[in-house]
Amino acid sequence: MSKRPRSPTPASVSKRARATTFSPRRIATPAAAAAVQVNPPFLRLLTEMRDVIRDPQPGKSIVYWMRMGDLRIVDNRALAAASQQATKEKIPLIVLFLFSPQDYIAHDRSKRRVDFVLRNLSKIKESLAELDIPLHTVSQTPRHTIPPKIISLLESFQCTDLFANIEYEIDELRRDLKVLTLSKEKGIRPHYFHDKCIIEPGLINTKDGKTHTVYSPYQKIWIGKLNEKIDIYLEESPMPQANPSTVRQDPILGPLFETPVPHALEGFELGPCGQGNDGQGLAGRISRRSRDTFAFSKHERESVTIGRIFVYADKRDRGDQDTTSRLSPYLSAGVISPRECDHRYWSLGPGARMAGFLYECLSELSSSIDGATIPGEGKTGVPIVDAAMRQMNVMGNLRDEVHILARV
Repeated sequence: MSKRPRSPTPASVSKRARATTFSPRRIATPAAAAAVQVNPPFLRLLTEMRDVIRDPQPGKSIVYWMRMGDLRIVDNRALAAASQQATKEKIPLIVLFLFSPQDYIAHDRSKRRVDFVLRNLSKIKESLAELDIPLHTVSQTPRHTIPPKIISLLESFQCTDLFANIEYEIDELRRDLKVLTLSKEKGIRPHYFHDKCIIEPGLINTKDGKTHTVYSPYQKIWIGKLNEKIDIYLEESPMPQANPSTVRQDPILGPLFETPVPHALEGFELGPCGQGNDGQGLAGRISRRSRDTFAFSKHERESVTIGRIFVYADKRDRGDQDTTSRLSPYLSAGVISPRECDHRYWSLGPGARMAGFLYECLSELSSSIDGATIPGEGKTGVPIVDAAMRQMNVMGNLRDEVHILARV
């Protein structure tokens, strides 16, 4: 008589689940892109935000949902608004961050990018703890269950007001649309804010109402639009107010302070060569001079006025020199506010080329973190590719043009 197969244990189920390959559908096809354009999720989100619940029942907490693109507590639109609402209602503020490994796979997030997020979250958790604000982290799989998971968490926190900054990517917009739909059923009021750009998408178009494809005319209109409401566009959001210290004794919210930020996510662990955050902020990176190992004269290396931003216009295309800002990961992850870039420029005075500088920062988003996964030691036999790999190993980032050549 054959033995009956044993029932799967939680451990075996876990191993089997990890072994299952996640193969996301890619949207980068002409047909899929055309379908999105017929009914753009961004416009749908803006429309449906006008139809949210206006007067929800009083809750016992306010939740700010932090995303991968707004990893800061300074000058954060949604966080500031959530804090103001919590202060007004005299209830605690909670910060929530949800990890979605399947989204990271679908969107080609590198191990370095995920590690960068985790290290910044650890710092944020410490800063928030000083204000008696808990940062609660959760990992959720599969990714299509994120909207109901968010609603479930809000209900467990007895929260009826959710605050978040808008992410403009397709999958994230569709996720937020589902959250809007579910929130209506549960009596929850979502608040979404523009915070990724100084001027939100959709306000600067061609005369035909289409999106600009050339930077120069876009820049001209952008500056005019900025000057129309410069005080509003460049207004810095206040820091969040501290919670009452008694929140730590709350039976529901108190344990959230003990939620750890993981050192790594499964499948995204860095090897022993993973580099840590150098802790440099915006001021240090735009004013810091290039490394001595690169081709600058002794006068340039010792000058107090020759920083990255001052030599950028003339030396930005030199693949053999350390002249780019290397701000792209900080802007992409929202560690630095775009408004802070503008304020910092004006503090530098004449000589800085802000438009080109910021444009370079935003256009090289994939070069510093996601591009850091290029393998090899520069021994392919193709000179430009080998030089790019050696530069990546030494500097940790590549120029956009060199990055493209190396990936090809």
